[in-house]
Amino acid sequence: MSIDKQIQKEFYEKIPLLVEELNKRLIERDELSRLVVLAMLSKNHMFLIGERGVGKSKTVELVNGAIKDSTFWQLQINKDTKIKELYGKKRSMDDGTVSYEAKRSLLNTHYGVLDEMYKGRGNLLNGLLELLVDASYTSGDGIKRKTPLLAVFGTSNEYPTETRMLPFNDRFTVWYEVKRIQEPKNRIKFYAGDYLTTPIENQYFSIEDIEYISVAKENISIPMDIIELFDSITTALITQKVKTSDRKYGRVLHGMIRVSAYLNNRECVDISDIFLLLHTAWHDDVEKDKVKRVVFEKIFGNAEEIDSRIVTCKQNMEETDSFKNKHIYKYLNNTIEIDGINKQEMYDRIIGVADKAYREYQDILNELISLDKKWHENKEIEALLQRNHFISNYTQNAITPAMLEMIQELSQTVEKKIIDLHTWYSNNQTLFDYQGNVQKNKGRVA
Repeated sequence: MSIDKQIQKEFYEKIPLLVEELNKRLIERDELSRLVVLAMLSKNHMFLIGERGVGKSKTVELVNGAIKDSTFWQLQINKDTKIKELYGKKRSMDDGTVSYEAKRSLLNTHYGVLDEMYKGRGNLLNGLLELLVDASYTSGDGIKRKTPLLAVFGTSNEYPTETRMLPFNDRFTVWYEVKRIQEPKNRIKFYAGDYLTTPIENQYFSIEDIEYISVAKENISIPMDIIELFDSITTALITQKVKTSDRKYGRVLHGMIRVSAYLNNRECVDISDIFLLLHTAWHDDVEKDKVKRVVFEKIFGNAEEIDSRIVTCKQNMEETDSFKNKHIYKYLNNTIEIDGINKQEMYDRIIGVADKAYREYQDILNELISLDKKWHENKEIEALLQRNHFISNYTQNAITPAMLEMIQELSQTVEKKIIDLHTWYSNNQTLFDYQGNVQKNKGRVA
């Protein structure tokens, strides 16, 4: 199907309204809220790390309440949790099939929260892994059955480290660390009870909407430059030993990122959507730092590298100044006549030096222009981030205000040198022109 722009626009306008309602009930959880909304609307599993009482499960429950016809189920897992607590009570039927009975379980809910998920034992986790793959399970009769499950939210007080948990790294698309309230004013707001405790009254989306979004996202195109950027970032992450599979990267790009573009009222993915890698490409705190560094450097640039390029431009300008002044400075004011029997040869050498200096200045200016262009590109990316419903307003720090000032000052200086040389050459295109200009200057002095 093609994109229905009216429906897409309605979805787009609902996102900030839902986030606003969440922010009335949760303090300092704006980014978490946006990511939970995206995970639920895009049918992606999410893993939340954080101390008890920081709002991990509460956020999921609140978003679920804003989805019409949605069901929600939560289970606290420990080493004694049995598979029947996930699936329900197993029952063998007369026809040889097997069913599970429970008022509510992971088999008959849309969204589930599994607190302290990694404390479960092997058979429990194996059963869960099958569900996370394609929302289906195989019972004792060998029949594979589909469930209405859309997304599971696993939680943990700490980063999982056991090797038996590695398969889950690939199944949970989104990873997010929920920290305690950081800002003093927000802690005061929390202790003062300055937030709503009621459920969200309006239902902004429905299960039917989510299924519609799942199909509609297939019409979102991914430009080749975005694919190449995505490949560049993921290749760098592989080099950095970030252990995210190609399968997961593909799911992120063609699934969640496309949904992000669709719900941001666009027909194609843009660079702001790629920042979702900050929440999908890592599985521990070490990887998280690596991912942030790589994503920011690949998109905004490397501050040390850019600073080095600025310094090199300044050094090259000074070297060209020195070369020019050493060889032709006294001729640039048209005050010294070219003497001797090889006047033309001397003139040609002067022109050669001037031409070399001109080209070097032009190369320096081109480099400075590219740096200035990069700064403007970064500001445009910041503007895209501000418009993206699911991404924080990240700002670039690759080109600082001081660096930009240096770029602009050097550009003005080099540009003047280029203009001066061009003007001099235009007025001294032949030896005859040069000698004539010298005589004119002498006449003015006289």
